[in-house]
Amino acid sequence: MSLHAHASDALHPTTIASLLINTGATSPLVLHSPTLAPRPDEKPEETGQRVRQFALDLLGWNETHVREPNFVYEAGGYGAGYGPLAHASKEWEINAIAAGPKPVLVNIRTATKESLDILLAEAKAQGCIAALIDLVSTEDGSILPPERLGMLKESCARHKLLLLVDETMTAIRCGAPFTFQRSEYAAQEPHLQPDLVIFGKGLGVSGIALNFNGALIKNLGYSETADMKQTILYYHALVSRPIGLTTLIEAYGTLRKAEAENWPARSIQIGETIRNILHELEPQTKEPGVIRGLAAMIALDKKYVTRFGIMGAIRRRSPIVRWLPSLNAAYADRGLLVENVFGSESRKHRQKLSAEADRAGSAPLWCFMVNLDA
Repeated sequence: MSLHAHASDALHPTTIASLLINTGATSPLVLHSPTLAPRPDEKPEETGQRVRQFALDLLGWNETHVREPNFVYEAGGYGAGYGPLAHASKEWEINAIAAGPKPVLVNIRTATKESLDILLAEAKAQGCIAALIDLVSTEDGSILPPERLGMLKESCARHKLLLLVDETMTAIRCGAPFTFQRSEYAAQEPHLQPDLVIFGKGLGVSGIALNFNGALIKNLGYSETADMKQTILYYHALVSRPIGLTTLIEAYGTLRKAEAENWPARSIQIGETIRNILHELEPQTKEPGVIRGLAAMIALDKKYVTRFGIMGAIRRRSPIVRWLPSLNAAYADRGLLVENVFGSESRKHRQKLSAEADRAGSAPLWCFMVNLDA
């Protein structure tokens, strides 16, 4: 529906609010309604105001949701690199540049059904338009239990809150095109689907995907493909396109290759292969909760990573390192991984990369991030 240069650009409540007002105002319920058609004695702005109010009523919004939109966000989540959600970050460098309304933080993983209902009702009254959730935490790799997603779906539907899933890190690499489509999540209240998905990173381009079958969006009456295309094109005519043509072509190529090679299925194979190697080399990793994440998104404590000398992504003040292996078929080959990544040959690769970095006047990231010798 909307493309952006960075996922954090898409995670602005005002952006989501404008997109939804447009989607409501250009919905079949509006365009095919005789009562909302322009009247001969009516000024265009008066017609527009009637349509706008109709859209707000469909969404269950008032002027607070328009002027001061906000998100419900999971307490302890990463947040975003900048903007309003940066208020939720544990990193002071990110928190220091946060701007905009602080999200309403709710502990979705521990709240009871009753307390979650109360909290979401209060948040909606304060101007929240959506609940934003990570199914796999980008902070520590913990997984949202499927039944928790089902409970959140029901509560969001009751209070007319959009359900917004952040798949910036998890799309394709967690065993499905989007993690919420995995069987254990899709089985939870299947009639209530997420309304919006944030994507980026591995897809090669960032943006917002709109689900016309979403729990709240489906109330807008979209059933015909022509109506869906019309509202998308109308929105595109209003907003700029910050993504260059070459980037779009590359992203399209990535998607075609992912489909042809079935990357979601491959991500499961890669994840199983790496986990089995870890279990063999470090028996303690067999304990529940030591290896976190899903499929080819792997997170584990830094103390295990330092033994293997494998570069990973890490927050400055977090003990958890995230491995995001390429979805190349070679990463599902146990023999190749044992020899070239976990084994003796890996030291030669690190030395080569270290030498290249030294010639370029920089330093390999792992030397700083996990304090390893190259």
